[in-house]
Amino acid sequence: MGMTPVNYFELFVLGNSEDFQENPGCLRRAFNASVAVSHLADHYLTYNKIYEPSLVSKFNDIADYVNYLSVKTNGAFRDIRSIANAYKHLYTDPN
Repeated sequence: MGMTPVNYFELFVLGNSEDFQENPGCLRRAFNASVAVSHLADHYLTYNKIYEPSLVSKFNDIADYVNYLSVKTNGAFRDIRSIANAYKHLYTDPN
């Protein structure tokens, strides 16, 4: 069965969130926390499409789920997802 979304949350999201809260000015900790939360959405959707499809049947893909989470968090989840994705692109642009 692999790692459940609850396992992922407990192992990665909580720890990274606690690290960030200890030092909210640390870019590394902020980035790690945002990546963990962003990936939780991917993990939750993929896992439940296999094991609990009724929980995610209204979402066609990750974009639908991200939009849903963003609406439910007044845009905060889209900001978190943007932070998680922004830093991986900083040095990949050849210009």
